[in-house]
Amino acid sequence: MRRNAKSGYWNGAVPPFGYTTEIVEMRGPKAKKRLVIAPSEALQVQQIFRMKRIGVGQGPMGYKKIVCHLNASRATLRGRKWHVSNVKDILQRSTYRGKHFYGVHDVRNGVKRPEAEWQVITVPTIIPETE
Repeated sequence: MRRNAKSGYWNGAVPPFGYTTEIVEMRGPKAKKRLVIAPSEALQVQQIFRMKRIGVGQGPMGYKKIVCHLNASRATLRGRKWHVSNVKDILQRSTYRGKHFYGVHDVRNGVKRPEAEWQVITVPTIIPETE
């Protein structure tokens, strides 16, 4: 799985909000997938970053105000209501800037691995680094 991630392929978990997977190659019965942008979700991700940076009319917004605004406008997180933890995860995740990290935690004991052991998967950028 680490070699698969090092090659830039997605290992099968649920993709982050704003992305979906696409089969790019078949190796026998196994499908090799990569992350691609899901346009409607990517617009919501961009809106969340914009609300955090400049707000909606009254200046920058905090996590809770963003959640209230999204839920009031009936925007959903893949069919569910938004929560503060969802917005916080989106704003802190490096995936939206083009770098997804695989193997950050050891799944056997839950311990965070040293950065040297993480695999970087290059993915399409939704938010430019300047934001």
